[in-house]
Amino acid sequence: MRMPAGSCIATSSPRNVLLSNGHALVADFGIARAASVTADEMRTATSVAVGTPAYMSPEQAAGDRALDARSDLYSLACVTYEMLVGEPPFTGPTAHAILARRPPPAAPRIRSGAGAYV
Repeated sequence: MRMPAGSCIATSSPRNVLLSNGHALVADFGIARAASVTADEMRTATSVAVGTPAYMSPEQAAGDRALDARSDLYSLACVTYEMLVGEPPFTGPTAHAILARRPPPAAPRIRSGAGAYV
């Protein structure tokens, strides 16, 4: 997939990727946005995350407005996982259930010397 520098597709899912003559083509740029657009310009009317929950990066699911190519790589990895395994890496009956199945961030380390007080 070739995109202009500084772009983010933000809609990667299997139904948006077409195969043609050995090449993968993105078929839907519905919520694609340029990284140079300000956060205020990118807000939706409801200020909610937009995308397909099973393929959304954690940043996109959290409603982060500063998405970049890393978010697309995460989504593409989810699509690749589904191609290999036969189902998305995270599933559930609702969008909230799918997003809740994602692993939480790593817990912070306990400060050195704090163990003496615990």
